[in-house]
Amino acid sequence: MADMQTSNLTGLLASEALSGVVEMTLADRGALPNHPALISIPKLEGLGSTSIQASSIALGGATLLVSTAEISAVTATTITNTAVNLTIAKYAKAHSASGLARVVDSTGTINLEKFALDAVAAASSTLLSVVALLMQSFATVKGSSGVNASFVNFLDCITALEIAKVHGPLLGILHPQQWADIRADVAAASGGAIQWNQGSQGMIDAMKGIGAQGQFAGVDVYTTTHVLDDATDVWGGVFGRGAIVYGMASPSAMDLTADMAVLGGKILFERSRTALSDITAYVTTVYMGAVEMIDLAGVTLKTDAP
Repeated sequence: MADMQTSNLTGLLASEALSGVVEMTLADRGALPNHPALISIPKLEGLGSTSIQASSIALGGATLLVSTAEISAVTATTITNTAVNLTIAKYAKAHSASGLARVVDSTGTINLEKFALDAVAAASSTLLSVVALLMQSFATVKGSSGVNASFVNFLDCITALEIAKVHGPLLGILHPQQWADIRADVAAASGGAIQWNQGSQGMIDAMKGIGAQGQFAGVDVYTTTHVLDDATDVWGGVFGRGAIVYGMASPSAMDLTADMAVLGGKILFERSRTALSDITAYVTTVYMGAVEMIDLAGVTLKTDAP
């Protein structure tokens, strides 16, 4: 019998060894789509306030001409205008590791580069979440509480926007359950007839998890779990340009140290060392905000939760 076996080399061998395979946990890691329906304010910093005003005005043909007698004076028309305030708020998170954890880490997980990549991804997902939660705020609501989303609900959202004079392209931010219910309804509608038209079939084929799903019925569809889910209903939405305004501020670069960096021009990422405790922290900070501007430019789709 060999004198060196795994059973008696307990002082030299670990009870379990890591394979080196490290996979990400399941999460909604999407980013806000770059879409014409979304209005981005490019500069939020250095304005002397934590709020910035976004306005809408009735020009560009919004007010029609009035039939006027040949020598009669025309009456001046007051231009309709509204304004909302976009408030900038701080969003941050930190991860910390002890010196010993860094020493024994065999997977390469605890390193600056990976936390920097995480900072960019987390900031993108957070902005998506901030905007997606606004889907619940539109005054026009389609669908029914506790009832699955349907193709008719989807068309109702489009119709409401058309009646409100909202111009495309339209963007739908829906919960994956809503998209699945609409997809299933289209597949079964009209004895299966609807599923064979080009648009509907393309929608059925677009079974690719969360994120961009392509275009259906003239609406660019994006799915995310970041919309409001109160366990009874989920609150997605369909909207056009003017409904949502958002922005991310650029942090000040004047006092950056060697342990700080501004990623993508918007994300402050830094490494903080606490020598007495032998702890290294990786901190991400972003200043962002989003607000509903023109209420009638969006429609809430409220339907049954998963």
